[in-house]
Amino acid sequence: MSAFICSDKHINSIVRFASNTNAVIYSGNPSLRWCVSGNERHTASMLHAENVKSVNYRYLQDAPDSGIIYDHRAPELRPIEVIKAIDCLAYQSCEHPDWELSAANELLKEIQRKAVSLLPGYESARWEIAA
Repeated sequence: MSAFICSDKHINSIVRFASNTNAVIYSGNPSLRWCVSGNERHTASMLHAENVKSVNYRYLQDAPDSGIIYDHRAPELRPIEVIKAIDCLAYQSCEHPDWELSAANELLKEIQRKAVSLLPGYESARWEIAA
């Protein structure tokens, strides 16, 4: 498997979607709440840092995290686009052993859940498929 650093535009687009949909995670303890809206710069930095950590681990490097500048003008993604963008970022960020329990992984899963709920037909679909 190969890994690469996703572009700032890629990460910023995910963060913009998360901010606009009020994505929130509860990490470890329900009292530890992280809201993307109002924390976009830190959120983008966290996602970028996990991506860099993964690439460094994969290629046995120790390249410094050059950082990311959050740009609120990043493209507005449709729900299906953000789902695919998250799949890409998660795939590029999962190489290191701490990924599964990371706040970045939790956040990407929550953003993806929000995006799925916004897909056309989701609200009108049956909750249970009865016998």
